[in-house]
Amino acid sequence: MPPVDPEYSLKLTQEQVKARKKRNLVLALIIVAFMALVFTITVVRLQEGVARQAWTSATETSGWETAPGIQSGEGAPPEPSTESGDE
Repeated sequence: MPPVDPEYSLKLTQEQVKARKKRNLVLALIIVAFMALVFTITVVRLQEGVARQAWTSATETSGWETAPGIQSGEGAPPEPSTESGDE
C-alpha cells in the first residue's frame, strides 16, 4: 500500500474517536447477540428433532413381526403373508 499523503489524511478529534469506538462496540455486541440467537435456535431445533425421531421410532412399527426369542435385527425376516391368494 502506498504511503498516505498527510495533506489528505483526516485528523479525528478526541470526540470523534470516542464516538467511533462506541459505534464499533455496539456493532460488535449486536453481532455477538445475533450469533448467540442463531446458535440457541439451532440447538433447540436439533434437540426437538432428536426427541421427535426417538419418539417416532419408538411408536411406529415396521410391519415385521419377530418370532419369540429373536431380537430385532437377528436372523432372516419372516416371509410376508399373502392374504389375497394371488399366488
